[in-house]
Amino acid sequence: MKSLLLAATVVLVLGAIGVSYMLTSARPGGSSPPVAPRQAATIDFEVEGRVINAAGQAIAGAKVFVESDDAAARITTGVSDKEGNFRIKLRQLGNYTVYGSKEEDGYALTVSGFHGQVSISEIPKLSITEPKTVQNVILQLGQSAATIEGTVTDLLSHQKVRSATITLRRADNPELLYRTSTDEENPATFKVVVPTEPFHMTVESPGYVAWRYGDDGTGARIPRSMKLNRGELKKLEVALRKQVKIDR
Repeated sequence: MKSLLLAATVVLVLGAIGVSYMLTSARPGGSSPPVAPRQAATIDFEVEGRVINAAGQAIAGAKVFVESDDAAARITTGVSDKEGNFRIKLRQLGNYTVYGSKEEDGYALTVSGFHGQVSISEIPKLSITEPKTVQNVILQLGQSAATIEGTVTDLLSHQKVRSATITLRRADNPELLYRTSTDEENPATFKVVVPTEPFHMTVESPGYVAWRYGDDGTGARIPRSMKLNRGELKKLEVALRKQVKIDR
């Protein structure tokens, strides 16, 4: 499932995140290191750590992302093993943010402000100044949240609407949103982790009137917020009405 986190979604000010791990190298006489050119991709070192939940239990099969503050650098990814451990190879010194998810078990991306899965202080921030393995990085995924899954069909024909966009907005702060789309491998279906805080849901597809959770199909269109309990799975059948073309 493709997911797009808008800038408004991710409420992170990376500069405000405390440095969790720091590697430094002393130089004789306190001399300052020379200004080095941009690091070439010829050095190898690793970031090692463990993925856990709010109870401290290991999480296997979690996706782990190590993102450089350098916008030109690629995001490096890995997956935790059966004991929750991960090892990711890097090739450039600098500042990094470590985050992750395991959506199939209800753990949303930890940098998503919409989900608020963990606090900013729990997101590891690394400052790496020498090519040496960084160990004991703890990636906290928080508590398992809730999940919604559903199908999207045409209201009259009951045929599948293969391509649709699902937008979720926090009821307490509409600027916090999460947007995803129907599954490419299973068209007209979607599955997404949602917070336990109330939120609004909209489903849109070209040629159709936008569907909002709470619309009873009569045209009243009085959307209401949805609130799920932790660990809850809610199934939805979304029926879209085609837009009426008016000839002028």
